[in-house]
Amino acid sequence: MREQDLIDAVCGVAVDDPRVRIGPGDDLAWLSAGGGEVMVGVDQVIDGRHFDAAALGDRMPEAVGRKAVNRNLSDVAAMAARPLALVASVALPGAMPLRVGEALAAAMREAAAAPGAGLACAVVGGDVSIHAGPLVVSVTVLATADGVEPVTRVGGAPGDTLWVTGALGGSLASGRHLSFV
Repeated sequence: MREQDLIDAVCGVAVDDPRVRIGPGDDLAWLSAGGGEVMVGVDQVIDGRHFDAAALGDRMPEAVGRKAVNRNLSDVAAMAARPLALVASVALPGAMPLRVGEALAAAMREAAAAPGAGLACAVVGGDVSIHAGPLVVSVTVLATADGVEPVTRVGGAPGDTLWVTGALGGSLASGRHLSFV
């Protein structure tokens, strides 16, 4: 199985629920909830797929915590939204020392509290498990449209301006994928 095949299959299924304003296929879903609205998204990072814990050494907790949080905050910014809170789920290898898990949690809290441009928020909960596999960190972000229509992927058209931060390509080789803001 290829990831993109599954993503295409999931995003191709229409959501028949009037509370869903934006469903699968964009950076965040947008839902009507309790007389208001909430946006939600989730991203995960996995040792061996998105980073190499052994190669990072002592930098691993800070680098991985930042990456997991910033991937979500980047999705919020891409849709011109404002984060409300983050929830993290972490599957830790059984051999990982407690101090490394604590450093990972601290890095996630610091990354969530640090962003400028109104993107700071708090990690308000989550789940922790210990297992025999690699480190897996999954972060869910809750956000609000903050009085503006979300910027979606559907509205792009030829001739539109595309904005990026930093140079395109090479983030894995350069390590930028672990240090972006």
